[in-house]
Amino acid sequence: MGKKSRKKGADKAARKDKLQSRREQQLVQRNRADSDDSDGGDYSTRFSNPNQREYFAGDRVWFIENRIYEADNPYTYRGIVKGVLPRGQLRITSLQSIIDGDDLAVITIPKNKVFPDFQDFTLRFDVGDQVVCSYSPWSTAIVSYQWPIREIQSAGGLPVDASSHVKVPHYKCRLEFDGPNMRVPAAASEDDAPFVAAPEDLDYCIRLRPSSFRFKVGGSVVVNLFKAEQIGGRSGYKLVKNTWLRGKVTAVDVSKFETNYAVYECSLVGEGFACRIFDDKDENIARADADGRERLFDAIEQNCSRSHLNFLCGHFDIDVSVFRDLVVAKAIEFASYNALTWLQHDCGIDVRLVRDKVSGDKFLHMIANSPFASRFIRKVAENSRYRSFDEDEATLTLVDYGNRPTTELNNNGEVWLQSLVRRGDIKALDVAFSPNCGLAWEDYFFFGDVLELVAGSIKESDNPIMQYIFDAFSSFRTTYQQLDALSKSSRTSEEALLQDDRLAVFRGDDAKHGAKLLTRFYRDWNDRLSENMRIGRIFRELVEKGMARLFQLLYEADQGLFEMNDDDCAESNEDQQQFIQHELRTSTKCDVRTHCVFNACVMGSHSPIYCRDFQNYLWRVKDHFLNCEAENCPSLQHHLSREKETKSRSSVGNCVTYRLRLLEDEDDVKGRQNILHYLLLKHEDVRLDVLFILRQRQCWALRFMVDEKYVDLEGLAAKDENLAQNASTLSFLNSAHIPSNMTLRCCLSFAAVQYDDLQSLEWLSESGAPDDLVSGWNLLHYSAFMGRIEIIGWLSTQPVWNSLVSQASTRKTFVGAYAVHIAASCGHLHACGLLMGLKVPLEDKKGKLPDDYAKKSKYEFVREWAADRAKPQALKKAVKKLIRQVEEQKSVSQIKHFIISSKCLDIDNWCSCNWYSFDEELLDISFRDALHSCCKHSDIELAKWICFRLYFSRGYAGNFWDRDRNDRAQNDEELLSRDDLVSFARERGYDDLVDQIQWKWFKDISCSDPLTRDSILESALGGDERMVDVRAAILRIDILVNVAKSSFSAIKDILQRGGRVDELGELLRINASAREAVMTEMGDISIDERHDLSYSLRPFKMTERLSQQRKHNPVSQLLLFAEKGYGVQERAHIVLAAEGYTELLRFCLSNISGWNAAMELNVIRTASFFGHVSIVEMLGSPDGAFALSSDEKERHNAAILGAGQALRYRDLEFLVKTDEGRDVGNWIEGGSFKDYYQSNLKKEGRVQQMMNETLIVSVLMGCTRELFDSDADHKNGTKTLRLFVDNLIYTHDDIMCAMELLFYRDAYRIGWMTCVLDLLQTVMDALGIQPISHSKRIQEMCKKLVRTARDSEEAVFPVTSFLLKVTIAGIDIQEIGEDLSYYSQSNFKTCLTNLQQNQRSDWSRFDIVKKGGSSTDIQQLMKDGGLTADSRDRGGLLLTHLSAAYDRVDLLEWLVSEGMDFDALDAQHRTTLDVAKASKASLATKWIIEWKAKAIIGSFLRRNYYHALHRRRLQKSKDAATLIQSVIRAYATRKIFANALMRRMEQSQHFAIVWRRVIASLDNIATSTCWADIREQLIDIKVGLDDEMLDDTDQRLSKAMEEAVQEESNEGDDKFIPDEMIEFEELVSDDDDVANEVAQKWDNSTQWLSFQMTSHVVKFLQQGDKKYRSFFVRRMRQLASGERSRILQKPLKGSKTLIYETYLEQKSGHRILWTEENSSIIIWYVAKHKQVSRLMQLIDDSKSRSARQHMPDSLVNELQSEGLLPQNKSKEVLLDIFGNVPLKVYDVNFNTINEITKESWTPQLHLTDEERDIVEADGTVLVLGRSGTGKTVTITQRLEFDRQTEAAQDPSFTQLFVARSVRLCRYVEGAVGEDNRSSFLTYARLLNDIESTLP
Repeated sequence: MGKKSRKKGADKAARKDKLQSRREQQLVQRNRADSDDSDGGDYSTRFSNPNQREYFAGDRVWFIENRIYEADNPYTYRGIVKGVLPRGQLRITSLQSIIDGDDLAVITIPKNKVFPDFQDFTLRFDVGDQVVCSYSPWSTAIVSYQWPIREIQSAGGLPVDASSHVKVPHYKCRLEFDGPNMRVPAAASEDDAPFVAAPEDLDYCIRLRPSSFRFKVGGSVVVNLFKAEQIGGRSGYKLVKNTWLRGKVTAVDVSKFETNYAVYECSLVGEGFACRIFDDKDENIARADADGRERLFDAIEQNCSRSHLNFLCGHFDIDVSVFRDLVVAKAIEFASYNALTWLQHDCGIDVRLVRDKVSGDKFLHMIANSPFASRFIRKVAENSRYRSFDEDEATLTLVDYGNRPTTELNNNGEVWLQSLVRRGDIKALDVAFSPNCGLAWEDYFFFGDVLELVAGSIKESDNPIMQYIFDAFSSFRTTYQQLDALSKSSRTSEEALLQDDRLAVFRGDDAKHGAKLLTRFYRDWNDRLSENMRIGRIFRELVEKGMARLFQLLYEADQGLFEMNDDDCAESNEDQQQFIQHELRTSTKCDVRTHCVFNACVMGSHSPIYCRDFQNYLWRVKDHFLNCEAENCPSLQHHLSREKETKSRSSVGNCVTYRLRLLEDEDDVKGRQNILHYLLLKHEDVRLDVLFILRQRQCWALRFMVDEKYVDLEGLAAKDENLAQNASTLSFLNSAHIPSNMTLRCCLSFAAVQYDDLQSLEWLSESGAPDDLVSGWNLLHYSAFMGRIEIIGWLSTQPVWNSLVSQASTRKTFVGAYAVHIAASCGHLHACGLLMGLKVPLEDKKGKLPDDYAKKSKYEFVREWAADRAKPQALKKAVKKLIRQVEEQKSVSQIKHFIISSKCLDIDNWCSCNWYSFDEELLDISFRDALHSCCKHSDIELAKWICFRLYFSRGYAGNFWDRDRNDRAQNDEELLSRDDLVSFARERGYDDLVDQIQWKWFKDISCSDPLTRDSILESALGGDERMVDVRAAILRIDILVNVAKSSFSAIKDILQRGGRVDELGELLRINASAREAVMTEMGDISIDERHDLSYSLRPFKMTERLSQQRKHNPVSQLLLFAEKGYGVQERAHIVLAAEGYTELLRFCLSNISGWNAAMELNVIRTASFFGHVSIVEMLGSPDGAFALSSDEKERHNAAILGAGQALRYRDLEFLVKTDEGRDVGNWIEGGSFKDYYQSNLKKEGRVQQMMNETLIVSVLMGCTRELFDSDADHKNGTKTLRLFVDNLIYTHDDIMCAMELLFYRDAYRIGWMTCVLDLLQTVMDALGIQPISHSKRIQEMCKKLVRTARDSEEAVFPVTSFLLKVTIAGIDIQEIGEDLSYYSQSNFKTCLTNLQQNQRSDWSRFDIVKKGGSSTDIQQLMKDGGLTADSRDRGGLLLTHLSAAYDRVDLLEWLVSEGMDFDALDAQHRTTLDVAKASKASLATKWIIEWKAKAIIGSFLRRNYYHALHRRRLQKSKDAATLIQSVIRAYATRKIFANALMRRMEQSQHFAIVWRRVIASLDNIATSTCWADIREQLIDIKVGLDDEMLDDTDQRLSKAMEEAVQEESNEGDDKFIPDEMIEFEELVSDDDDVANEVAQKWDNSTQWLSFQMTSHVVKFLQQGDKKYRSFFVRRMRQLASGERSRILQKPLKGSKTLIYETYLEQKSGHRILWTEENSSIIIWYVAKHKQVSRLMQLIDDSKSRSARQHMPDSLVNELQSEGLLPQNKSKEVLLDIFGNVPLKVYDVNFNTINEITKESWTPQLHLTDEERDIVEADGTVLVLGRSGTGKTVTITQRLEFDRQTEAAQDPSFTQLFVARSVRLCRYVEGAVGEDNRSSFLTYARLLNDIESTLP
């Protein structure tokens, strides 16, 4: 249980105990005061006494009547009230009489023997059931009685408390043995046996005792110690969840004295202790050798927890999805709530959609047909009432927006509850209708006409018990719905609420009776009601909404319920300082908690305001009081009403609405006034607080109090008790003292100002606002102090305004101050501004201004306001100081510095000080006068500088000069043409201007005359002869600026139309010259960057946008610019690249600045896209004329991307071949595209970047563009994609990832999505991509398609067509379109629903397999076409997969005979065998493995048979040829040597005759006379000697030598010498022959790309110091690049073969020894200098041993001549320097040489051709060889080769290595690496495993 659940349970228990104790005390007190039959007293005080409970006809009750009491029949003491008699008598009909059909059997019983019945009708256990009861400890018992209420009476407990939460004993059970605390003698009868009571029908009180057990004594089991109780043994055993140990059952059904009852006792194997098991479930105990599938089904049947089901699936690796229907059927059969929840949340299976096609039963119908339905309903109700926030305790939500199984009908038109009625399951029906443990509180289970259908079924069943249950539920439900309707009273009015059919009883004559029933219902069930049904909240809403009729009915029914709880707080309507200066707001929103119904009635219902624009609202209020005319806008309320109409939806509109609500009465005031009047008449001693009314700003309540004479406004305020008590809260009083002469009206007026209640103030001032001074200030002073701007404005319209304004404050802090000074001092600047606008006196009694008060304010913003008001004066002083400096003829630099620092001539500064035009006079000064005075007395240079500054740096002064311009608006201002400007330049001698203006590009140049523009010169130098020179200087600069602008435009024009390079250069020169001249002549005048002049003088950069005249810009087709902003495609560099202007582009790269790497890449990509090869070559291989910022690799990538999107197949093929040996895709994306895609997809802003920088997306974009172009060749896209796939650049999965990425671009454009769909289908068809292999990705695409098509009818057909194709391919579309609930009426929603239904219908064809149909029926179905070999079930399962998942071996055998492929894959890339293993189908798994083994063995035998047959035929052919050749050879030889042979034969015969006896007498002479035989014998003797006698000695010597060398290698290093100090010298050898040999050897080939190193070098690099790796890589790079020097290549003297020495570094003197072998070199060893001599001898010895012939040359030649040996000489095998074993050599490539420095570096072992043939050979390989020949090496390489080639294709791939030696197994395992698919076993271990596995 989670912390929240435990806390909730603890709080609930404590609350119940406290409530029980309080009620017992009330019961004792009431029994003392009242008699048993008393009817007096208040109902609220005697409610907890059942004797005083008011009963009505139809109530369910318990009663005690000895005449009909039967202890074992609870129907005889529970019944229904038929009538109520006087003096506490009740007429009751027992339930047994109702069952017997005798409804008229009525008995009269006094109320003291009756108490209400809130319990369920049925219980889980019946009389006679064996149970286990919680009896300290748990003990076995038998149920003897149900509902033993007589026990309460015998214990003196009657009458019990009248509430639903009071526990009534449910069972009385007889114990089967004496309890630990009982000492009962031998019972003479059953009645004398000990009994125990179960207070509740819950598992913590009583449980079922098993009648049968799954295990017997001695059975082997596994036990979950987390759910067991330890017995003996070690203490403190750490119990972890799912700690399972093996054990044996030692006892069953254990019931011992003083111990809890246990189902099993088990001894744990090897643990030394035992344990008890209390529940016979799989999550507690299971069979030791149980199969995972078997345990899963057992756990579902036993309703085990979700965590256990997840544990089983994880532990046994079970995939439920492949046999989901079987699991769902099992969970529904046993109504296992936990299993169904597990399927819903953990397995992703929506069990609510399960349907039975035959009967039409839905999910709940099938649950209702289960014998365990009541258990399921209890769990649903429990989780519905107490929803957990723990994720591990997920619930099964039966109803959501798109699913309502509670109202679904089956084929018989029945709801699920009718299935319970039809089955006669009274217990399940009782639980469903129970308010205690059932669904009675849930609305969604009883939608629509469900109850009417159920009522009809019950009536037809004629079952009185069911009828009784249903009637009780109907009564409960009616009252509950009435309370639910009242809980929603805040949403409507009283008239509309009473129209609700659920509250019909309150409209008729039985309204009072209904109110009593409702209030009693609340008291009965208040602890079960939700928060929104709390009666305090409901009554508060009735009061606040003014629902007088309902309030009076309920108040009279139970007045005590109107005592509201603390949690039921009302929204306060108090002032929260919204309408004051925003910097002064400190209060926050707060709720007023009230227990008083009177206060709640006054407060009413108010919604909080969510508005932040109060500042703007205050400005509008000021504007109203200052500018609105009284005739058009007579009041603030009228003004705000007009504002509301125009700004209803703005934030200002919210403020206006809120203020209007405060100025007007609410609509519910009348009802609230009636309630308040009713309450005051009923409680005459209650008096309302008038200040509370003002604080809540409820003027209607104040008027009501005055009208009803509760308040006298003309009375003295000091005599009012409430005011006296709350005087300390009134801030307008001095020390909380109420003046003795102040009237209540005056006091309340000031209080209205304090609480911002303008409505009440207006009403109180109908006879005139008070102008009295209270505690030193009047009403206006206090309004200014509080910042009430609306009240100040209202006071300005009152007759007393002048009197209030003229009065000075006598308050201690503000003596002599007026309202404006008080507002400024307190920081209420809006109020201060309003008062200033109303022309109030600005000087106080002491002559101080508001600014003076503001300067001393404690608020920073007030002091800043005062400083801003002082700026105009400061500006005036600065101007006067400037004029004085000019008149005093100060230095020009000093005057310039003052003008710049003081900003006294900055137009923006003048505007900020409220001068809005150059000739406006303020403070007796204007800008024109100041400028004229300054220039009049200054010299020409200063005047020119000032005019330049104003003319070209005027800032943003708005219409500062427009007044004079408007005067001349009628005179069309003429511009000076080029001829005028030329004449002006010649006249003034500006020859440079004449030369520039006369170029052809400036024929339309024109300028304004400074004299006719604005009034700067006229204001500065009007009437002064110097004005001509200043005008000329200004005009010159203006001409230069226009030259710069015109040349800038001409440059853009040339670049756009492809002009000449020399013209472009000239324009750039002119532009630079003009800009430089302007900057020089402007001098130190800074040009504002915001000004147009700064824009006109900017230098030309390549990022400038050129205006394209084309209607459709072709550059926009390029993916790089598809998502960019407006004009990005029209940048200068992009236009040049798109148009192919090579020379212009070359010139721009060399002469125009602003280039960067991104621009260069964009250019080359654009050029490649449009096929401009010259630009691509120019940037790809620059000639040095310009420098590039980008990398060559990046430019190459950009060219590939551009060609790819343009689908330039030939260009792309060339570029790909250029990168041969390098994965182009991985090179561009930096790795696998799939990994790149998944890592960047969810990153914000990375989608477009991925599309821009990936090759495959570029190609697909080009393919999509082809679909738009009807004239394009659509074959290019397919050819390009095939190029990628054929060259292994991209896989099918990469292509599908890229296709999914395309859906992110223009996702809501129908045309785009249609083209992408067409492309997707084309790509899948062309490349043979199987949709089922990419099901997840295609599902995501379909979801995006659905979101696009839901709003467009145009997309319905293409999208539904695509969805139809993917459904045929086996893609699941059931979860697609889940967000279309709001589009239920759309055409697409209908089409999608039909497709989903058709797919489910297709899936239902497989039900014959899932439900165990016979093979004959399935075969017939396939013959009829109902199922085909290509049909797929959910998850892409073929019939083979499904047969394996459901363990149907008979189907598998038949499918094999039909030729179906068992290697076909489902949606998760699994074969039939994989599915069988995932579903733990043991029989199917075993059969498939055996079938595959038979197939493999048969294939092997057939292949070997044909191979052997072929070898025999070849051998026969060879034998025949050999025989023929031998015969021919023999014949030829005999013919040639016939005479010599005859003579030799004669001699031999003669020799034998002569020496026969001598030869026979000598035994030591060899019998053979053939020299060849003798030679062979000698050879055999020699070989045998080497193999047998010297093998051990050779191994020992080799090992000793290696250890010696290694010890010397590990000795300490010498002094460190930096590698940089090594002097590289040319190799000079003392031995001229060696030097010549070296020179010849390296003359032709001085570079190499790969080399080989021995295992000794690898060991040195891996175990040695890390720095040596870097040194080694450095030396290898130097050797590979062709460098030769003494330290790099020094031949060793004295060696038989040519061995070289290379210095590693000079710290420790390490040397690298290497030799040249054929086309590469071999690094033999890295050793110190002192070991070089010994290692040189070892290398010589190794090479000599390698070259040694094992047979004489003559013998080899003879064998070769006879065809027994091949003619070509076998490749030499190098031997290790330390032994007669092949040398282990590793290959290292130059491109990967840097990997040596990494810790993870592992070199690749070099294999000979023979070894490589063995490793890469197909099928079975038999290798024979003596020790040390490389068999183990080939085996390890073969294992790794099989992993890389076979594992990726076959998920079931496994490996087995068997050897007799344990060391050999460990060695091979270490060499290959650990893998869960590989096993390394000895032969003995393998035999043992086989024997233990086989039966």
